[in-house]
Amino acid sequence: MSKVALIVETREHKALPFVLNNVMSILPDEYSLQIFHGTSNYDYILNSVQNDKVLIDKKIEFTNLGIDSITADDSSLEIMLTINFWEKVIGETILYFECDTMLCPNSEHKIQDFEHFDYIGGYWGNELGVMNQKYDRVMNGGLSLRKKSFMLDIIKNKLQTHLEMGGNPCEDYFVSEMVIGRPTFEQVLSFSIDNGYMYPLNNKAPFGLHAPWGKVKSKGHGKYYDRIKEVCTGVQELEKLNGI
Repeated sequence: MSKVALIVETREHKALPFVLNNVMSILPDEYSLQIFHGTSNYDYILNSVQNDKVLIDKKIEFTNLGIDSITADDSSLEIMLTINFWEKVIGETILYFECDTMLCPNSEHKIQDFEHFDYIGGYWGNELGVMNQKYDRVMNGGLSLRKKSFMLDIIKNKLQTHLEMGGNPCEDYFVSEMVIGRPTFEQVLSFSIDNGYMYPLNNKAPFGLHAPWGKVKSKGHGKYYDRIKEVCTGVQELEKLNGI
């Protein structure tokens, strides 16, 4: 089945060239790249791709969203939870990433370690403290691996009931609740650390990171950022490009 690295970006984000290079230089060659862009940033994205020696030989699909920009709410509701969006995705196995994410170049974990999951994302919440226990909380979607067939199935058959019963409308909350055969806490931490909530497992780099500096310090975000910087090469550059 086809595999794709997928990003939705309507801005001319400074971190985009770095993130694209990082992700595509680490993923196996069978992964193509799909960029969902806005109506006004195509030239910037094209220039970012054409000036990168890693990307020049990759299969890249540009998909116009037909809108100038999106907000966090748009991404969670109007786009990521629509059948139309996922039908446009060119792969079955999808690594979804954003401009505040990166893959750790020095990680011993490979994407193949996680491809059997319908969905896995970074740990999002307070410390659980016990490794290997069943992880039944939200897995953040900012850096996540998922199956297209799974997304289409739950949106078609379960989303409406979820919302009618008062379920959280955020995309990653909904998707996390729908997963059968959930990854363990250890597998989640091995895949990605989200918002610096948790320390690196066994003091080793995870496969990837999402906003490891933490977006909301008052909620415990970024608590372990100093330790994360010690184990994941290049994270300071990502932080700088995100204006942190």
